[in-house]
Amino acid sequence: MKRIILASTHEKDIVADFFCGSGTTLAVAEKLGRHWIGCDSNGHAINMSKKRILSIKNSNDMINWKNIYNKDSHSFKILCFENNDKKTSIPNVFLHENIQNKNKFQIKESPDFEVKIHKNNNNISIELLNYLIPFKNVISEKVKENIKSFSDWIDYWAIDFDAQNDSFRNLWFSYRTPKSRTLSLKSDLYHYNESGTYIISVKTIDIFGIETVKSYIINVI
Repeated sequence: MKRIILASTHEKDIVADFFCGSGTTLAVAEKLGRHWIGCDSNGHAINMSKKRILSIKNSNDMINWKNIYNKDSHSFKILCFENNDKKTSIPNVFLHENIQNKNKFQIKESPDFEVKIHKNNNNISIELLNYLIPFKNVISEKVKENIKSFSDWIDYWAIDFDAQNDSFRNLWFSYRTPKSRTLSLKSDLYHYNESGTYIISVKTIDIFGIETVKSYIINVI
């Protein structure tokens, strides 16, 4: 992929991968100084690509593979071109055997989570206390045996400390990667420069790819 991009583009050109999968093309384009567009119809692919770009700083450099890239990714947006009616489905065989196929189980009730807001003057942090799966009865015992804590259901969670309109800004986030399975359950402190009323949005994405967002109103004095 490195050779293809170097041979066919220049810096700041746009590289597009319309079936981006795990985001390999996007990560290589990012590290070679290209703009990029990635598309996929699979929610897991989008989440995986997002995490790959966010953790790109700790990956190998493209020009000198023995070195660490050591640069933060540029800002990017995730857009959905279809109306999301929140009807989520999970492959039946994944629930029972941890394998994906075309047969799906329709989710009628979304997962829920609990948080605690820690407030110290103008400084706020969020702690994730629990994650509730409403369809545990259809998940195999083999899958549930690997769940030692509520946090094992969660693949990614993020916080927008000043949510506005319908956009969600990842001002703090924690996620798992294949190499790092740890997940921080308490955010760093976020400082508000001005007093006022703010909306905090918290987003979770679990191991099934289900996204849940909840909002909280706080007053900063």
